[in-house]
Amino acid sequence: ANDGHATLYGLTASTDVEYRVVTDDWTSEAFSVATGELPAGLPRFTVVDEGDPGFNFIAGSYLITADEGSAVWVVNRDGEIVWYDILQGIGTVPVIHKVDDGFLYLVTSHSYLGEAHVRWASNDNRKQDVYALPMAHHDVIEVPGARFAAVVGEARVVDGENVVGDGIVEMFDDGSTRTVWTAFDHLEVQENDGWGTLAYPEGADWVHANGLDYDDATGNYLFSMYRCECIASINRESGATNWVLGGGEELLGTGLTLLDFDEPFGPQHAPRWVDGGVLMFDNGYDAG
Repeated sequence: ANDGHATLYGLTASTDVEYRVVTDDWTSEAFSVATGELPAGLPRFTVVDEGDPGFNFIAGSYLITADEGSAVWVVNRDGEIVWYDILQGIGTVPVIHKVDDGFLYLVTSHSYLGEAHVRWASNDNRKQDVYALPMAHHDVIEVPGARFAAVVGEARVVDGENVVGDGIVEMFDDGSTRTVWTAFDHLEVQENDGWGTLAYPEGADWVHANGLDYDDATGNYLFSMYRCECIASINRESGATNWVLGGGEELLGTGLTLLDFDEPFGPQHAPRWVDGGVLMFDNGYDAG
């Protein structure tokens, strides 16, 4: 590096690393350094299927303890942690995404949605930006022209009852936000299994959105609504609902027909735009 410093990414814990400094006309002697140990509370992984796993790195997170907070981490193809962040206090990290300049992740909790925030951390974790985003949960993604877009809840009184619906909110570099879409303005509120849960203290868990994706080529978001057992295509610019897959026409009025399926899908997670269609994970709770 021009300032005489260079950062090495992807090092593993408790490892002796040997390196040399090489220029156009000079090579240094070999230097060695020992990396530190992983802190207590981080998981350890064992690779059980030898061969190429199909990825270079994979990211995940989990709750250490209710008092100690959460850990977010990245492992290499050998199952060794090469990046981590330990978050103190209340909150879990439901999702982490690799972005060009670091990692983007959401810190939230079903019981404390008002304290939710989004973090960006640099590749070497020496710099972090924190963006307060109350009621955010489940997913945050990088989108062009904004800092990020996230699933954000909203509480309204419907027929005298507190109900939590969800939508898509974008945040920009200056801290301003824009609501792209909200379920309250597009769907009819109908009671479902979320009415009997304790998911949110703010009200009945009507939508429980749990996944978000964006296709820059079409300008459309893909939005998963767990309780409604459906996914929706939403235009980013206009906020219009292009279509809804699943959920039943009596609920949404814009449903698409599922062909070549004996049973409807849902509840579902992790929708993704793929070439020629949509990919998602079906929990299969109704499969018996």
